Amino acid sequence: MKSRTYDLFISYKSENVELASRLYERLMGAGFSVWFDKARLNPGCKWHVEIEEGCEASRIILPVLTPNWKDSEWTKFETYGAEFVIPLLYEGEFKDAAPLPLREYQFSDFRQPDEEAWNQLFARIRQYLDQEPPEKTQRLAFVPYAHNPYFVGREKHLLDIHEKLCRAPSTALTQATAQAVSGLGGVGKTTLAREYAEKFWRLYRDILWVRADRPIVLEFQRLAEELGLIREWSQDPEEDARKAMRELSRGPRRLLIIDNAPNEKRIQEWIPKAGHCHTIITSRFAGWSAAVQNIQVGVLEPSLARELLLKRSGMPDSEENRESADRVAKESGYLPLALEHAAAYVQGALKSFDQYLADYAEASSRRGLIAQRVLGSTQYPKSVAKTWLVTIRGLKPLARSILSLISFLAPDDIPRSLVTEAGKILQEGMLELKPENDQNKIETSAYAIDNALAELKRFSMISLQQESLSVHRLVQAVQRNGLDEFALRRWRLPFCLFGQVSI
Repeated sequence: MKSRTYDLFISYKSENVELASRLYERLMGAGFSVWFDKARLNPGCKWHVEIEEGCEASRIILPVLTPNWKDSEWTKFETYGAEFVIPLLYEGEFKDAAPLPLREYQFSDFRQPDEEAWNQLFARIRQYLDQEPPEKTQRLAFVPYAHNPYFVGREKHLLDIHEKLCRAPSTALTQATAQAVSGLGGVGKTTLAREYAEKFWRLYRDILWVRADRPIVLEFQRLAEELGLIREWSQDPEEDARKAMRELSRGPRRLLIIDNAPNEKRIQEWIPKAGHCHTIITSRFAGWSAAVQNIQVGVLEPSLARELLLKRSGMPDSEENRESADRVAKESGYLPLALEHAAAYVQGALKSFDQYLADYAEASSRRGLIAQRVLGSTQYPKSVAKTWLVTIRGLKPLARSILSLISFLAPDDIPRSLVTEAGKILQEGMLELKPENDQNKIETSAYAIDNALAELKRFSMISLQQESLSVHRLVQAVQRNGLDEFALRRWRLPFCLFGQVSI
C-alpha cells in the first residue's frame, strides 16, 4: 500500500455507496487508478488503518457530496489534508453540503451528470495529475520533532482545529487565523500540533515552529533566516524578527506553530493578524481573549489509553495484558505523558504491567517514576514532575496553598465550599510561600479564593465547575512530593475533619 500511489480516492457516506460505486466504475473505465474501500478492504482488516494509508497514497480526493457528507468525522478526516480535492456535488446546494475547508475548491455539479460533465471531470483530473506532487521533506523541513507513531484518539481535535483555522474572514480584508490548544501539562498538546503538521502538510507552503519557552525575538530571528529573508543574524534581533512577521503577514499560506506559550501577553504581538498564515498555539494557559480561539484538550478515553500502552510497550494484545493495561491507565489518570512513561518503563525494564503497578505502589518508587525523564513522543526528555513544576512555582501563594490542600483529597468532585471554608488552613499553608515582610497581606476571603481557583483553572491545573472542582491524581502526587516532612505533617493534620483524604 505505502509503495503505490493512486490517482484518486473516493470519500463517501455509507448510505451513498451506490453513487460511489457508479463513480468508481466510470473512473476505472477512464483508466485512472482508484482507491475505493469496497474494492480494497478485506474482511477482518484494520479498516481505519487501511483507509488512512489509502488517503496518504492518493493524489486527489473525490468527496461524494450530499447534505449528510459532513456529518461523518471520517469523511472529513479522509478529505481535509488531501493534496487536492475535487468536490462532486450529488445532492443539495454546495454551500450547505460542503464544510468550510472544502469551499476553497471548485466543485463539479453531478446532480444530473451528462457525458460533458464526465469528460470535464476527467480532463480536470488529468490536468492536475500532470503536475509534480509536493514533497513532504521540504514542507516539514523546519519542524523539530518526528511524527509520533503511537498517536491515538485525537482525530476530532485535528478536525476541529482545521475547521476553525479555515473559518470565513469576518471582513473583506484578508485575516489570519489563530487557534490555541490548551490543557494540563503532559496531555499531549505538542504531539497534537505535530500530528496536525503531519496530516495537513500538503496545504501549506511552509510549516514553521517556534518554541515560546525560549526568547521569542530570537526564535523569530531564526524564522527570518529559515525563510531566506536574512543570510545571517544581524546585531539587531528585533529588526530581523520583524522581517519574519512582515513576511508571515503578507505571504502565501503558511502554518506557524508557537509551542508552549506561557500566556497570551508574552506572544500576543507575535501572532500574525493579516495575510494567509494559520497559527496554532500550544499552552497550559486557557484564559485566551476572543481574538484567539481555544480548544481544551483532556486526558484520553480508557480504551485509547489502553491502546497507547500496548503499542508503546510492545506488549502482546492479549486479554491478560489488556486488563492489566487498563489498571495502569487508571492509575496514570489516562494522561498521555504518564502512559508513555509507564509503557517505556515496562519496555525498558522487561517487566509486566502488573509489575509496574507493584513498583508504583511503593511511595519511594512512585516518586522516582514520576521524576524519571523519558524520551517521549516529541523526542525531548521530560518527566511528569518537571512538566508541572514550572507552572506550580509560578502560581500565586493562595493558588499554591489550595493546590496543596486538594492534593490530600479524593481527586474528583471536591466541593468548592470545602475550599472556601478552609481559610485558616490555607493561611497557614501560605506562610511558607510569602516573604516574611508580606505576612500581613494574606487574604483568604471567598472572593480571594474564587480568584485563586480561577487562576488554577486558567493554567489547566484543575477542572472547575459551579459547585465542585477536580484535579488530576498525578498533579496531586507531584504537589505532595514537593513538600518536606514538616509540611506533609502540617497538611495531613487537619484532614481528620474532612473525612475525604486520598492517601
